[in-house]
Amino acid sequence: MSAGLVALATVCSLNLHAQVVNGDFSAGTNGWNIVFPPSNIYPPAYGLAQLDMDGPGPLPVSQAFWVQVGDSDLLNLQQSVNLTTGVSYNFFANLAMVPHAFNADGGTITVYIGPTMLSSYSFGYVTSLTQNEYAVLSTNYTPSVSGPQTLSINFSRGFGTDADTPSDYIDNISLQAPVAPPLNIQLSGGNEVMLMPYYVASMNIEHAYLEAIGKYEPFEGVCLVDTFQMAEKRQTELSFFNEKNSARVNRQKKAPIRVMRPRSHIRIRRCDKFIAVRLF
Repeated sequence: MSAGLVALATVCSLNLHAQVVNGDFSAGTNGWNIVFPPSNIYPPAYGLAQLDMDGPGPLPVSQAFWVQVGDSDLLNLQQSVNLTTGVSYNFFANLAMVPHAFNADGGTITVYIGPTMLSSYSFGYVTSLTQNEYAVLSTNYTPSVSGPQTLSINFSRGFGTDADTPSDYIDNISLQAPVAPPLNIQLSGGNEVMLMPYYVASMNIEHAYLEAIGKYEPFEGVCLVDTFQMAEKRQTELSFFNEKNSARVNRQKKAPIRVMRPRSHIRIRRCDKFIAVRLF
């Protein structure tokens, strides 16, 4: 016979994890669109290079995107991201500026989602020929609409380009929603007396968890047992055939049972506090 309420999770997750693809440029520029504004007169120099993105900090040398821009040769690094209204996302990126000469403008890096500017960082006047400059760009954004939007990272400078133009670097780009802790799923009367429905029930619960959280976790709550015979002695006589199943049955017998009205399908209810999964 089938179960009543199968699972109750204490937090709500909308499967919102890392939104940016290849934010560390380990796969080159795959996933990114390099866009030159129509106002450009010249194409800027850009590419990938190995750089320590935080100098004396803990980060190792890694592959980063660099560009040399001026007022007539700008560059936008863009990628489409899928966002959900009302969810707070955190944008993060490591920035660096490598000087090649004294310069009045080390460059500015500005982040947009659609037409909305999230944050901007300017390296300002270049005062050293031997010291790289490092920065972190971090800000929160809550979209007002759901769906695909364009993440745009704009590189700009107020002067023309030449051999002395500083190189601006970016790496470790991420746009993430807060990740909910793993769901603590506890069984409350999830039993099957036949083997096939037992496996189907387990698979459905695990799939519902995967869709909600974005990560697979085995669900060990469903018991292979006849609910109406759980109090009978004969139910425990063959427990040595499957000790784990017997342990789950014993745990269920000691737990409070909440009876729910049966449904004919799986339903996942989402709210601010929990996700309830019903399987019948």
